Amino acid sequence: MLPALSAEASQKEPLPKELEESYASFRKVAMNEMGDFLDMRSYSLDNITMLMKEMTYHDAGLLNSSNSEIQKRYGISIANSTGIAAEYLTRNILEPLKREKAVTLETGETIKAEELTRERLLELLFYYVRDNIKMAGPNDVPENERWMSGIPGLKFYAAADKIVQFPTETYFLGRGGICYDKALLLGTLLEMEGYDVAYGYYASWVLNIGPRSIRLPGYHSYVVVKDEGWGLGNWTIQNSKDMNGKDMSGRWIVLDPLYSPSYAPNMQMVGEHRTVKFAEVPPWAEILIKDQKGMVLPSELVFNL
Repeated sequence: MLPALSAEASQKEPLPKELEESYASFRKVAMNEMGDFLDMRSYSLDNITMLMKEMTYHDAGLLNSSNSEIQKRYGISIANSTGIAAEYLTRNILEPLKREKAVTLETGETIKAEELTRERLLELLFYYVRDNIKMAGPNDVPENERWMSGIPGLKFYAAADKIVQFPTETYFLGRGGICYDKALLLGTLLEMEGYDVAYGYYASWVLNIGPRSIRLPGYHSYVVVKDEGWGLGNWTIQNSKDMNGKDMSGRWIVLDPLYSPSYAPNMQMVGEHRTVKFAEVPPWAEILIKDQKGMVLPSELVFNL
């Protein structure tokens, strides 16, 4: 079950009925994989990447019978609504953003591009997802509904339903439940605009009990975009391959839209809990840099679309 509608969502264009039906079909046939996707006791990166690719391709308007893993596994297709999803995101996010060439941040500041180059569009899309999609804070989810709230020292505010949202759902609701929701929306928008996009994963959940910090199983998800010559990409992929052996040579930019001004102070992850700007190294990645020579992302935890 998805969260109840907010006042903001009630003023947006409703999700087309065809999308709601497709998403319901997807969740029904993929329930076992969805369980692995979100159950920290049985995380499977193979299932995570399969589902994120399926959801991205669907809402980007790219899903078809040849690239749908759900159809190959279960014989059920949701590709008939892929164009509807892409049109919805184009109409409600991409066209207005390109027309205004600006994004208003949570702080009230406006980021504006005089000329909408691909570099500036990338920046605007990052800030749009970072600041316009809210995450649950300590006062937003009742204690008895918090996922894993019974573990002492773990301040995690995602709702107990743990349903990963399609990008159109995240836009419509105006909020995400976990990091995957924001990563999927940003990754899908960038895929629609022709950027070379990958999803990255990092085992970064931390349980703080007194003076001790313990890492828990589970992955934080973020977006990786290939630098097209802007000089922003400082990252390389280990062995120049992703987890499936796909070539990822070149320089890459890490984009983590989870670290918004309102949410960063409530986070329970490794590193400093601070706002992260466009193309800035996220706090968890600063830990990674200290562990390796140079700015290198582990190839077994990066999945190129």
